[in-house]
Amino acid sequence: VTGVQTCALPISWGVASLAERLGVPTFVSTVTVGLHLPTCMFPNPFQNPPRLQLGWLSNWLSWRGANAAGTIGLPLLNQWRASIGLSPTTWPRETHLLRRLPHLCGYSPLVLPRPFDWPRGVQVTGYWFLREPQSEGPTDELRQFLEAGPPPVAIGFSSQVGRNAAATTRTVVDAVEQAGVRAVLVTGFGGLKGAQLPRSEEHTSELQSRFGISYA
Repeated sequence: VTGVQTCALPISWGVASLAERLGVPTFVSTVTVGLHLPTCMFPNPFQNPPRLQLGWLSNWLSWRGANAAGTIGLPLLNQWRASIGLSPTTWPRETHLLRRLPHLCGYSPLVLPRPFDWPRGVQVTGYWFLREPQSEGPTDELRQFLEAGPPPVAIGFSSQVGRNAAATTRTVVDAVEQAGVRAVLVTGFGGLKGAQLPRSEEHTSELQSRFGISYA
């Protein structure tokens, strides 16, 4: 198949419009759970847990919060659609079309099993790896830390920043100390920072990464 357009989630709004305009086969590739793929098997991981614990019903209802977030961009989406010669759309229509596209989810089903109530075109493939090793590696400080003891636990929050990164980091460091393990804090976009690390006990080493990915 030629002329296939791919798009990575979670920035997926507009994919269906793009496929409509280009008229080519399109599929969605992602390494996270899409907000447009509700399920009753687990709650929406991008918001606080449901207050009422009603099992599968609470899980399903937790995904409704994503609808409000999606409608924020509707005027901008329709403005873009007009610029490429398409008529206005609605979020229900856009979401419906997006769910009908084939999806490849690049994470392990052993970590998060594929929900039975997802569309048949959504497939969990397992992790994706580059064929060629990346030239960039750990810093000398991190390499020395990794070689100085047992394998550490990697802790990070990716692009999530939170309201009080220092307090979150302090909680993580306290948990590491209580567990008696070594750890690498993947600071990412600032979700972990600002707390005194117990380097003297060699429990914790801090790694700053542009993409929130530890090379350990």
